[in-house]
Amino acid sequence: MSSAQETGETIELDAVVVSSGFLGGIAIGPERGYEPDGVGSVAAKVDLPARQVPFSVDQATAELMEDRGETTVYEAFENFAGAHTQSTNSDTGSNVSRGFFSRGFDLGSGGTVLYNGHRVYGVGSNYRSTASLAGVELLKGPAAIYYGASEPGGVINYNFKKPLSERRYEVGIRGDTEGSYGAFVDAGGPFTPDDDRWRYRFVAEYDRQDDWRDYVEETPDTLFGSVEFEATTELSSRLTYEYLDVDGVPQRYDTIRFPGDTLFPVPDDFFAGNSSNFVDIRQHTILWENEWSPSEAFGANTYVLYQFNEQSHETTRIGGRGGGAPDGTGALPRTVHVGESEDRSFAAGADLSGKVETGSLTHQWLLGYAYSHLDSDGTVVQISTTGSAAVPLRRLRPTAIDPFAPDNGPYPYGDDLFDLLDREGVARGGPFERTDHNVYAQDIVTLPWQTTKLMGGVGYAYSQQIDGPALGTDTSAELSDGFVSPRLAIIQDIAPAASIYGSYAESFLPQLIVNDYETYEVLDDPQIGRQFEVGYKHEIMSGAALFSVAAFQIRKENIARRLVPEDEFNTNSVLDGVYRSRGVEVGLTGQITDRWSAYMGYALLDTEVEESDDPLLLGQAIPYVAKHNFALWNKVNLYGDIAGPIGRIDLGFGVNHYSDARDPTGFERDAYTLVDLALFAEKQLENGVLLKGAVRVENLFDEEYFDQRSFGSSVTFGDPRRVTFRLSTIF
Repeated sequence: MSSAQETGETIELDAVVVSSGFLGGIAIGPERGYEPDGVGSVAAKVDLPARQVPFSVDQATAELMEDRGETTVYEAFENFAGAHTQSTNSDTGSNVSRGFFSRGFDLGSGGTVLYNGHRVYGVGSNYRSTASLAGVELLKGPAAIYYGASEPGGVINYNFKKPLSERRYEVGIRGDTEGSYGAFVDAGGPFTPDDDRWRYRFVAEYDRQDDWRDYVEETPDTLFGSVEFEATTELSSRLTYEYLDVDGVPQRYDTIRFPGDTLFPVPDDFFAGNSSNFVDIRQHTILWENEWSPSEAFGANTYVLYQFNEQSHETTRIGGRGGGAPDGTGALPRTVHVGESEDRSFAAGADLSGKVETGSLTHQWLLGYAYSHLDSDGTVVQISTTGSAAVPLRRLRPTAIDPFAPDNGPYPYGDDLFDLLDREGVARGGPFERTDHNVYAQDIVTLPWQTTKLMGGVGYAYSQQIDGPALGTDTSAELSDGFVSPRLAIIQDIAPAASIYGSYAESFLPQLIVNDYETYEVLDDPQIGRQFEVGYKHEIMSGAALFSVAAFQIRKENIARRLVPEDEFNTNSVLDGVYRSRGVEVGLTGQITDRWSAYMGYALLDTEVEESDDPLLLGQAIPYVAKHNFALWNKVNLYGDIAGPIGRIDLGFGVNHYSDARDPTGFERDAYTLVDLALFAEKQLENGVLLKGAVRVENLFDEEYFDQRSFGSSVTFGDPRRVTFRLSTIF
């Protein structure tokens, strides 16, 4: 049996070790399976059994993502029950940037994302591959005590793959019926056969993902490396580097909606853009982690994280400042949007923790500090076929497009628009800085009878922001404020494998909204989230699977609402919103039996806008949130084992259902259900090499639906049926 660290914890691998042939000593089996593991490290910052974690965590391991065909983090996230992704007006289109929503709330507004459980304020909602990830986790509910400014719906965590103590090399290819193709390498092990203290992991991937619409594509490349040195059993250090290179031609919208919920009838595969459209993203992430555990009573973990992201784009969408109505010939107006941005994020922190006894009480104590700094600079310019425009832009107007005979030639004025990115009164955006200091303390006390735990903790965060100067002014908006975030919980074991819990947590998100730079009217009251949660968790198969039920309520206060813009570059806002989300979530994840692995989740979200001066919102459900969401994936062994004469054959079956939802104007997106089917085969050759193959049919019944991103005047059609394949060999 071999071991690896795939979640920040040392875990046992369900591996097959080849002891004969020229490849002796290679771990070729699955590294994790679907088993939920290590969730205490992101949800409570300490080591707790999954059933005793008093908060909800959804987790997709690398094997689960591979089996479900999730090549992007968006796909992984949307298969969590009660979660979805949603584009906004700032989305550059297609799969390039989306917001993450959980329990009814947008997680991306705070800019918080975790890498291996470490907070950084960056661009974690950008398109990215799952090639370098050992798993994706969603901690549901507020977590400001550890992670500072964030939304109450939760925090997303990307777990990087870790170096391996047994050598393992995998090479593979994949493709689909739309013409997509890709290749990858995943290698790891000790640097020398007789000393596994120095070990590594290397991942490289090239992927071209062709859309079912003409022109639309994404080409994500990943280069990843991690080196770990285990000086002693108590002290280890790990250095990780990841480079993401994403090029694409995005589709902003497929069609538009007119008053009365009338859709303009365009062909489903209509591409509204220009052949010159593009999005380029380059992201570098460097993470240095150190772990020291000299005794059970004391341990220290430290990290330093740096991330640099640069992006440029030219995109075209239908509609514009003058409206989206077709002209006299039936051609649709369009808007061209260009922009450039750079984001530099630095984070560092330390956790001190341990387990001590005082009399008959056992304490799992934690003290921590985290620092984050974000320096961002970016501007955008856009011009529409119709509507008002600044004088330098008027000659650059794009032409309208006939959806039934589209001319998708290049937009001829792209260079001119990019030249205007630093022109005052024309470009929007500008510099932004944010610095956060966060300290926290926590104690989990086990009472003398050993079946009851009490959790108490508090965090203090000090946040500083500088926004501006605003274009056309020499005035910057500044914010400095501190916030206290408590966390309380009780965990009661009711059986050796079952626990119930109740918990309370808070979140905050600083706001810096300037309504008028002349009078300097600033709205700076933070958004505050408060959650109560109760739940039941039960381990199955000695912890290989976990069944959970949770009921919760979240109230989020001081929500900003934008008023009608006074002109193209000036809008006013008010803080008049209180949103409430309550619901029930049911989950079953892991190895259910020897022949059956699964992820099953159901979420009932009862949401309401409790306070707002907008009559269209007051009393309505939170916009964009489906009341019911059911996510299911099963993998069942049909025949054999990998060493048998034929090998192992498995069947995969998945369902994802969303009930209807509405946008702020009252437009309803209809309910839809997607069904996926997959067949897996694995065969170990006599020399120990393992061959793997998979064929998946996505959207088996070719369901026609509006994607989650279809709201307001923009509509995006969902993906039709697609067949994908994946072949690899492990040696």
